[in-house]
Amino acid sequence: MARFAVVVCLLVVAVVAQAPDSRPVSGDVAKTESRPASRPLPVDVPEGSTDPLVDGMRSIVTEMKLRGLKVEDVDMIGDRIRIVLEKANVGDDVRRRIEASALARQLLEIQKDYRPKNEPVRDRPRDAAEESVIRTVAEFLARDLYRRLPVSGTPGSSHTGTMRATVDVKPPEGYSALTWKTIGGFEYTEGMKLPDDVKALHGKKVAIAGYMMALDEVENIREFLLVESLWSCCFGTPPTVNQVLVIRIEGKKGIDYTSGPIQVAGILDVGEKVEDGFVTSVYRLKADKVLPAE
Repeated sequence: MARFAVVVCLLVVAVVAQAPDSRPVSGDVAKTESRPASRPLPVDVPEGSTDPLVDGMRSIVTEMKLRGLKVEDVDMIGDRIRIVLEKANVGDDVRRRIEASALARQLLEIQKDYRPKNEPVRDRPRDAAEESVIRTVAEFLARDLYRRLPVSGTPGSSHTGTMRATVDVKPPEGYSALTWKTIGGFEYTEGMKLPDDVKALHGKKVAIAGYMMALDEVENIREFLLVESLWSCCFGTPPTVNQVLVIRIEGKKGIDYTSGPIQVAGILDVGEKVEDGFVTSVYRLKADKVLPAE
């Protein structure tokens, strides 16, 4: 169980590190200073930043992780994000305000779901592993914003709100909706008898939505992991083996990596798969369709 959780978190780091992008992503560690509560707009982008959007998101995610974001400060958080977007030279003023306001509210909602209420306030990450996870989430946020916001002066798409903690599924005809609560809402131990309603799903045509975690390739992907949310690792509760789906794509062509939510439909295989003495999966889905969930 612990081994699986560590592997999942490392895969999140690998996904962001490998994902292709049109903008450079700095691997340097951006130092986040301890900020007095009276400071209205902290300097989120350090001097000389090679990627202000990544570094700015990292500053905000670090504060979210270590100190928590206050509900009453949602407008201030939105202003901080807007300034970061301006420094990164993406979007026009109207789009920056829309995206910043939406993201500020999304971060607060995500915090409610994933940051423990009794989490102590800290000034710095515990170790390099926690620093790496914070950087990974910040880079994920930045890539999503780069994808949706054009560089200033170029055409762009409208706001899509892909940074939800979880996504809903609208199954195609002939498929039943599969929920993460059904397959992952019970405490799993190796060798256990799975719940009857879970075993009954074996061989069924189902559809489920979530986020992709690539195992190796980032183009023409034929196998990857699907998780409900990429935020759980950030707050120290990585998914257990029954909260991850192994997706295999049939046919001649795979798909490319995407940071946005996707919907996968296919035939579900239920049951423990053991490799080298470890349970590596409980659910495997042979995908017929992989589509954007937004």
